[in-house]
Amino acid sequence: MKKQVEQVYANIDRLLAGLGVTRDAIVRTTTYVTDLALVPEIHPVRQRFFAGLELSASTLFEISALAGPELMLMLKLKLKLMLMLMLMLMLMLMLMLMLEIDLMRLMMQV
Repeated sequence: MKKQVEQVYANIDRLLAGLGVTRDAIVRTTTYVTDLALVPEIHPVRQRFFAGLELSASTLFEISALAGPELMLMLKLKLKLMLMLMLMLMLMLMLMLMLEIDLMRLMMQV
């Protein structure tokens, strides 16, 4: 199990690097395990991963199974990046609405 936990956190590091962000961009983690007895193996790796950072909000769930029988752990992350993307999307929608209103005004003037 320890190898799987370390691999999951290594994959997270690769994901973050690909997005051009660091570990402090993580604002929430949700951990899914197939057996709560595995939690003591997860905790030290998680502590090392977030060493020197404020721990993000986290939730832990025990589930009956994951996609494959060999899988015992899954982590779901929420990043600050997502919040910025949502704000950008909202701004774009507002601009589109403003443009639509201006087009309607132009059509009414004809």
